[in-house]
Amino acid sequence: MTFESFISNRYLRSKKRTGFISFTTFFSFIVIFLGVGCISIILSVMNGFESIVLDRFLAFDSHVRIVSKGENNITDHDMIMEKLEDIQGVKASSPYIQEKVMIQAPRYRKVVNLKGIDLNTIDGVSEFRRKIILGTTDFKGEGVTERKRGIVVGKGVVDELAIVPGDELIIWSLRGLGKYFARPRVLRFIVTGIFESEIGEFDYMYAYVELDAAQRLFQMRNAVSGIDVDAESIEDTDLIAPHIRELYEGDHSVNTWYELHRNLFVSMKLEKWAALIVLSLMIVVASFSIASALIMLVLEKRKEIGMLKSMGASDKEIRKIFILNGMTIGGTGTILGLVTGFTVCILQQKFNFITLPTSVYIIDFLPVSIQAVDFILIGVISIILTFIATIYPAGSAAKLVPSKALKYE
Repeated sequence: MTFESFISNRYLRSKKRTGFISFTTFFSFIVIFLGVGCISIILSVMNGFESIVLDRFLAFDSHVRIVSKGENNITDHDMIMEKLEDIQGVKASSPYIQEKVMIQAPRYRKVVNLKGIDLNTIDGVSEFRRKIILGTTDFKGEGVTERKRGIVVGKGVVDELAIVPGDELIIWSLRGLGKYFARPRVLRFIVTGIFESEIGEFDYMYAYVELDAAQRLFQMRNAVSGIDVDAESIEDTDLIAPHIRELYEGDHSVNTWYELHRNLFVSMKLEKWAALIVLSLMIVVASFSIASALIMLVLEKRKEIGMLKSMGASDKEIRKIFILNGMTIGGTGTILGLVTGFTVCILQQKFNFITLPTSVYIIDFLPVSIQAVDFILIGVISIILTFIATIYPAGSAAKLVPSKALKYE
């Protein structure tokens, strides 16, 4: 143990300290402990919600989407999909058609996004069929014929249109209605299933049909609107996207999952950083308390500081004594806060002891996702703020003149 550490520990554990200094020191420790612990838990919960939202979206959206530009459709999708297989990191691809339509039910009407999918390839890029909660997964059912094809609608659409599997729907194509003398294309469909994604954007605004039924409705022959592409993992998205753009960016638009939902995920990131900044104010308050406690300690230990300096202690050594004193308080509170926050998060992940009402939230437990970067960032912020709080008191102690400090002793 160094000379500075020894003196610092003696000052910190001294039983002769003024009660106010002891209280301020304890208060600073508790605030830093609670602040760091709360920040780590809250950021982990926000990460948990973000990961759940991402999982919900990627259950229906692909990692990369190739979309035709303007009113041009993709006619060579089979050739494109063959070339995509040669790109390292690409797991699967599937063509689709997506357009706005109006659904006319027996009692109500609603405008939704109608997506035509290829049943042979859809499972490689989407969990759509695993999200069907009622009905069939292959668009087959009673009343389905070549002229009346099957349609699977979102749970929200079902609630708004008051329909059930087996009901007949009239689908009005809104494609090209802005042109002169344009007439809407109309086909009849039979409800064969209901899906639930637990995301309002899909449940209330989407319906699915087979690809050839969509081509017939929108008169697109063998063309498609775009191609969904999935990578081996979400981390590989940024690796395959540049290769796909290099091949098709000129003729088509290529967007990643993040670009398709940029506003949502940017707002979630901003909320996370805002929470970090606001909650860090607790650590700032604790830092002021540490500064005030050290100032009081310097005033109380004027005699001892004068004696140390008269015995040969340098200004640097005196400064280090009080910096170590403050860093011990802040460092201990930071470490215990991080350990407590980590422990609470681990227990929540394993036992889900904090529950949520399913009538309000899409899940029945508080989600937690631990990210090492967040814990490191919180610890660094706390240590830096604590160090800043020690600079002035330590400098004041170092500037004491021994003769003046011992003059009245």
